Amino acid sequence: MGLPPQDSTRAQAPSARRGQGPAGRRRWPLRLTLVAGLGIAGFALADGLAGALYGQMQWRLAHQLSRVMGHPLELGSYGGLKPWGLEVGPSRFRPGPDNPSTLEAQRISVSLDPLASLREWAPVLQLRLSGASAQLRPNSQGALWQLGPVAAGAKPPRLGLQIRLNDPARLQLE
Repeated sequence: MGLPPQDSTRAQAPSARRGQGPAGRRRWPLRLTLVAGLGIAGFALADGLAGALYGQMQWRLAHQLSRVMGHPLELGSYGGLKPWGLEVGPSRFRPGPDNPSTLEAQRISVSLDPLASLREWAPVLQLRLSGASAQLRPNSQGALWQLGPVAAGAKPPRLGLQIRLNDPARLQLE
């Protein structure tokens, strides 16, 4: 009688499966280490690129925001790319012409809120302020904060903005 013919549809022994033997088990830590290393290297590269881009655009961004907000803005240095967004160091809005109020924060995190963006059908930026303080003083017309001038017929950009405080802010009304 001899041996029955080899049936390729029959299940193979567990040790015969590819990658399941002792050699396959030893490869998993190596693969996991490689994937983790590539992830860390990719994040470090993205952080460096974001820092270089922020360094190039910092003055232009501060100028545009100053025009819109009606107060000169001093943006802080690049604080790094975090899992929750881009972080900027100490920043402040200085008093402007006929706008004596000021606003400052020790740290600002900027991120995109994907769920709110889908709900609004427009990008929604989220600003998280840490160490915020504001001194609100009325101008000659009695307004505490006056936005910059808008060109006739100009529409504001379709952009949502959420401002959140990470800790209690200091507010001074004069």
